[in-house]
Amino acid sequence: MTSTTVAIIVLCSTTWYGDKLAGQITASGSPYDPENFTCATYLYPLHTELIVKYGDKEVRVINTDRCDSKPDLDLSRRAFSHIEDLAIGRIKAEVIFDIGIQSQSWLDTNGEAYELTERDYSASFTR
Repeated sequence: MTSTTVAIIVLCSTTWYGDKLAGQITASGSPYDPENFTCATYLYPLHTELIVKYGDKEVRVINTDRCDSKPDLDLSRRAFSHIEDLAIGRIKAEVIFDIGIQSQSWLDTNGEAYELTERDYSASFTR
């Protein structure tokens, strides 16, 4: 039996949002924490897990908030710092939406009543 992975890869204008927004409630209902591996984007449903690649580095984040159309993706300070120096500010990164890494609860509810059951969004993956 062969398994099939469905992934969508998009090149996105990517920035980071910092400490001045710490504690503010995000669109997902949780407070923003610059130390978590989260992002804001209008491109994907809330609670979607994304892989963000830049050069030879990557980080996994959970979409917990919305942002305007420019940039396409706002990473938390910690997530951005795992793939580039914060002083750079804006990069073009590959954003990978892989249906295979979404939790079962996301698949069951299509993001409407997501529970973090398989992955804690404060955990990260980098190479």
